[in-house]
Amino acid sequence: MTTGWHSVHIHHHGDATDRLLLDAVRPVMAELAERGHRSWFARHWRQGPHVRLNVEAGGTAFRAEVLPLVAARIGPYLARLPVTAHDEAAMAPLHRRLAEAEAEPGPLRPWYDDNSWHTEPYDARTAVHGTPEAAALYTDFMCAANEHAFAVLDGMARGRDVLAAAFDAMVVVADEFHEDGIEAGYLSFRSHADAFLAQRDGGAARRREWEARFQDRAGVLGARLDALLDPGSGAVDEATESLVDALLRSRERGLGLRERGLLPLGEEDADPALVRDAYRELSPFHRALAENERWLAEVFPSTWFALFRLVLNLMYLQFTRLGVTPLRRFFLCYLIAAAVERRTGRQAADVLRDFAAKGGEAG
Repeated sequence: MTTGWHSVHIHHHGDATDRLLLDAVRPVMAELAERGHRSWFARHWRQGPHVRLNVEAGGTAFRAEVLPLVAARIGPYLARLPVTAHDEAAMAPLHRRLAEAEAEPGPLRPWYDDNSWHTEPYDARTAVHGTPEAAALYTDFMCAANEHAFAVLDGMARGRDVLAAAFDAMVVVADEFHEDGIEAGYLSFRSHADAFLAQRDGGAARRREWEARFQDRAGVLGARLDALLDPGSGAVDEATESLVDALLRSRERGLGLRERGLLPLGEEDADPALVRDAYRELSPFHRALAENERWLAEVFPSTWFALFRLVLNLMYLQFTRLGVTPLRRFFLCYLIAAAVERRTGRQAADVLRDFAAKGGEAG
């Protein structure tokens, strides 16, 4: 029997999406697993806020097993939720920008009814990922990361801030996946935060705001950073460990795809001279990168750096599943970079200067 991926779009326009995922979607996914069907979920915005429940099944099984299960479990749950009014026209400019930024095809309007569900063809995002093999890697990671997603959602239901869980994951991943540890791995977070601030109107004011918020929390953030980096502290919880395990498997698989030319990550056509020119215009940090010949020649085109970017991309997609917006993610990048620099007493420019002088892997 031929299996394929199918998608059920579950629309909810209010503020109960986390509960919907925990109370309705998770039990359905558990029962699907018992029946031998893999599944994963994603949040999306096109034609109204919704959850995409993606299920791997044959066509007959999808119609005979999956859809009746959704109708029996999720349909009644939606019917009990209040309807939330939204102005589609007011949201249209934002959604047009999102569609362009995310290379999202398809109509933006009309929105589907609040608290409704319907089926759609599965979107593997192959055009974005570059190859069917790369798209399959992303899909398989999402399946493997379900455990982490629901553990974090459980924590949120008990009052834990999702940004605290994301902070932990980012610190552990930067330390685990960069061979020089977080003292070099954090540079990617500095890069992402600084690029965001440089490219947005009001970036200077936002930087001042973020720095003030960091200073207010510097002691707490520093203590948490120390605990996460201490193997004997027990600070890294099982949820974060499960995410790291899923990322490790994806990186190993990504290496094989990379060696076969099947894992494009957007840099294949990048001319180092063009990269240098673009970086010089971004921020002081990126200007330092642009002037670092060893980084341009050795790090930027390297396989290890490509795989590090793959890991970060996967982690960021996981955060999107948890409802972390890009703005909040960039804020976390800023906080972690500032916390690491406070801990080491060194700025990003110092790390890059040492890399240029002594050798190493800055990123």
